Amino acid sequence: MSFEATFAILAAVPIYMIAWGYLMFAASLFARVPREREDTSPYFFVLVIPALNEELVIGNTIRRLLTLPGDNYLLFVVDDGSDDDTASVVERFNSDKVRLSTRKAPVARKGKGAVLNHAYHAILTSELPEIYGLDNIVVVVMDADCEVEPNFLTAVAPYFDRSETAGVQVGVRMMNQKDNLVTLWQQLEFTTFNWVFSQAHEALGSASLGGNGQFVRLSALTSLGGLPWTACLTEDLDVGLRLATRGWTNHYCNTTKVHQQAVSSVRRLLRQRSRWYHGHLSCWRHIPAVLGARMPFLRKLDILNYLLAPALVVPLGLFSIFAFTAFMLGVLAPVAPDWMPRPVADPSRWMAWYVLGLGTVPLAAWALIKDGQARLPRALLLSHFYVAGGYIWMAAAFMAGWRLLQRSGGWLKTARTPIPGDEVAVLERADAEPDRYLATRTTVYWLQESRQLLPLRADNFLPRHTRREHVTTAVNYEAASIRPSRVTGELLMARGQAHLGRLRQTLAAIKEVPSGRSRRDDSEVLVDVSTVKKRELAVR
Repeated sequence: MSFEATFAILAAVPIYMIAWGYLMFAASLFARVPREREDTSPYFFVLVIPALNEELVIGNTIRRLLTLPGDNYLLFVVDDGSDDDTASVVERFNSDKVRLSTRKAPVARKGKGAVLNHAYHAILTSELPEIYGLDNIVVVVMDADCEVEPNFLTAVAPYFDRSETAGVQVGVRMMNQKDNLVTLWQQLEFTTFNWVFSQAHEALGSASLGGNGQFVRLSALTSLGGLPWTACLTEDLDVGLRLATRGWTNHYCNTTKVHQQAVSSVRRLLRQRSRWYHGHLSCWRHIPAVLGARMPFLRKLDILNYLLAPALVVPLGLFSIFAFTAFMLGVLAPVAPDWMPRPVADPSRWMAWYVLGLGTVPLAAWALIKDGQARLPRALLLSHFYVAGGYIWMAAAFMAGWRLLQRSGGWLKTARTPIPGDEVAVLERADAEPDRYLATRTTVYWLQESRQLLPLRADNFLPRHTRREHVTTAVNYEAASIRPSRVTGELLMARGQAHLGRLRQTLAAIKEVPSGRSRRDDSEVLVDVSTVKKRELAVR
């Protein structure tokens, strides 16, 4: 193949990517937002926070989340075998809105998906589904290093009024964007992606779920089987795709945001993005399901385009590096063919290079202006920096490829940095309203792999003014607008087995085990939710 033909093929990649970007921009203008309301009933939100060595940031996250208005939410922290004081920091909070479950070896550190499945089964086998109904319980996946805006719940709740809605993803921003150029670049990246691509996905009905600020209806999760989350490195994208192929719809909410801690070094950024890239590639296994799913053509096309986009990262990067070198240095000018750009003369060719290499700059500038982060001159400057920084993805692609060759698939932990003033803030909040909520927080330690779950009871969640009505008359939670949801045999069986396991553990604790005998593992008396339907059929 001639040099000119190779160059032309490589040039087709940026042309396609630029065209796709502007088509997404056009689609984003048609995104619609449901009217926000102050009342989030009939929904109950369980904010699940997976935590592995998060002592530096978990306190600030809990403190901020506890400032959310309303009584219809719970913070459920799952400590996945931390070596630091993560559990101790969580236990300092005197609010009964906080629950802590600690996983120990050998079940701990099996990936984020395993932690989320732990929380899922805890919620499923609690009394919450009986009080609110499966359709009205929303699981919210949060990172341990985040802050949210006051309308975090009220902005999202209206999306779930649509019965076909499975999940909602909110916007993401960086709380430490001013630390250095690395954190600033991540802020620019998320801002551009949210305003252009996430909004376009919302308009097309093809929104995907992200790891932080991800809302998922409990009844939608049950449609995925006993273990909704998988071991995929991008378990958020994976669960969103499986929901979409089963007929559910995901949405993107641009009117509220979650602010997270950006990684502060190039090395950490590469490590994080290589994990994302690796996980994205592993989601290609869903392409046949997407092709066979019953959904509008444009939605299916957009999902497939998004899934396959990483395949273009390396060719795009190679073309940009080659053209930039030829353009800026002019080293090849004496021997270059006529069509190759030179450092002098022929401004049209200079402009052609600029469009091919930096054609998405106006989109990024528009996003920054819409988000209120900059005016036009500064927005254009920052947008050039953002587009140039996109080479990080090419390096991440090579790292992910190397991991694939080595068949490495572990959960690469993102390192945290301390948040100034966090320790003082924790103590102030912990002493503020110790008696606002009912019951006492329970800490549960997991030593064995089983279906024994966190004992979440109705009195732990009902606001104080509704306690008498609930206890004396055995009626549902006051909100009359709760949609009835049938409690399935699967749910009743799973909850009964969880109660049986708790009873057995209590009896074992007060009864001496004879020497020479070992106590049976709890998993012998606890049933896997995925097998319940088979047992139901056998009974019938």
